[in-house]
Amino acid sequence: MVRALRTLGLAATLLVVAAILLTAGSMLLSPRCADLAATAPPRGAAIVLGEGRTADGVLTQGSASRLDAALALYDAGAVGRLILSGGVADRTPPSTAQAMADAAAARGVPAERLAVEGLSDSTLENAALSLPLLAPGESFVLVTEGYHLWRGWMSFVLAGDRPDAICRAAIVARSDPGFVAGRILREVPAVIWNAGRGTVWAAARLSGQDGRLPETFLD
Repeated sequence: MVRALRTLGLAATLLVVAAILLTAGSMLLSPRCADLAATAPPRGAAIVLGEGRTADGVLTQGSASRLDAALALYDAGAVGRLILSGGVADRTPPSTAQAMADAAAARGVPAERLAVEGLSDSTLENAALSLPLLAPGESFVLVTEGYHLWRGWMSFVLAGDRPDAICRAAIVARSDPGFVAGRILREVPAVIWNAGRGTVWAAARLSGQDGRLPETFLD
């Protein structure tokens, strides 16, 4: 029993260390969208993962930063259109995705170059609900903040399609130390939870058993 507990403790410790390293790598090693806009070949779309919006419908700093990075890609001709992803916790419109689309339209992006996925409540749902909006064979860039980018990439892989490129809008959009620390502390368990839940979901999907999972499994 003691040996089993030690083994479990070691496994848990290694899992936490791996999540910390993944989060740190995501923050510090991910390419900037500004660099991608200047050097990368054109892709079909940018899938932009929203962070949220305020109660009165204004984009949070994270969502605004991610949208700005995607618009820079679009303006540079690095992507042909934007797929905006993100629901809203209180279920009152507009969704985060719709608020981002409205902001993009106000900055001159034609409606036909925008697609909205406004139902997702998690990064796994961002992936699962955004991928069907791609045209068959369409390449795409994944855009979010640096701390969130590798978990986002993992979510798309688990959903069945690997991004052709990834880029970060900022490491963390807000600079106040308390917020940054909170985001990092939140991200480490989110990586572990995302990996475990996503692996179960991917296995169920590949075996045709995903319909047996609870409707809220990915929320």
